[in-house]
Amino acid sequence: MWTEQNDIEPEYGAWEFTLVGALEEERKRNPPSPPPDIWPDWSEGVPTLMRRTGWCERYWKNGVSYRPRLCTDTIQLHWRSPRNLSELARDYSRLPHDTQSEWSGVYRVFVDGQPIDRLLRQDPTGTLYLGMAGHGKGNWSTLRTRIMDLANRRSHQVGDRWLFSEQLAKRFPWNSLLIQWAFTERRINYVGEETSGARAAESHLLQCYRDSFGEFPPFNEKN
Repeated sequence: MWTEQNDIEPEYGAWEFTLVGALEEERKRNPPSPPPDIWPDWSEGVPTLMRRTGWCERYWKNGVSYRPRLCTDTIQLHWRSPRNLSELARDYSRLPHDTQSEWSGVYRVFVDGQPIDRLLRQDPTGTLYLGMAGHGKGNWSTLRTRIMDLANRRSHQVGDRWLFSEQLAKRFPWNSLLIQWAFTERRINYVGEETSGARAAESHLLQCYRDSFGEFPPFNEKN
C-alpha cells in the first residue's frame, strides 16, 4: 500500500559510494610505490635494462601549471650481434636498414677481450665509445648513415681521434674495432611531448658507465 513515506525524493549533492570512487580515494591517500630502480654495473656486462625514478620538474602546458611529481623512466635495449668496422666499410648490406623502424638507436664501439683501465677499475667490456643517431624526426642522420661514416673514418670523432693519434692506432688497430647497436623508438615524456628514445638511451648508458667506472668511455671524454 502506497504511503507518503514511499515518495521521499533523494537528497541531491550527497556523496554516493562506488567501488571506483573508493579505489580512487585510496590511490590518492596511499599512492602505489614506484617500481625498483635497475641500474646495472658495467663490470658485469653491457646493460640491457635500466630504470630510474626521480622528480620531474614543474612545467606549464596549455596555461596550466603542473607540480613536480615522481616519474619512472625505463630503457630496454636489444643489442645486435657485433660487427667489425672494417667489414662494414666493405659491405653496406650489414648496416642497419634505411627504414623508419631502424633510423634511431644507440651504438657501442669496443674491442673484444681487452679490458680497459678506467678511473675506478677496469672495464671488462672494452667499451671505447657510446653514441646515438636518428634522434630527429627526419632521415638526414640515421643510425645507418652515422655508422657508415664511422666505418669509413669520416665525419666522426672516433675516426678523427684514431687518425690523429699514433698511440691509439697502435693500441687499438682499426681492424680490431667492433661495433654493435640497438634500435630505439620515439617516446612520450612526462610533459606529454614526443621525444627521442635514442637520446634518452644514450644518456642512461653514459650515466650508468660513469657511475660504474668514475668517468665516461675513452672516446667520449672531451679533450
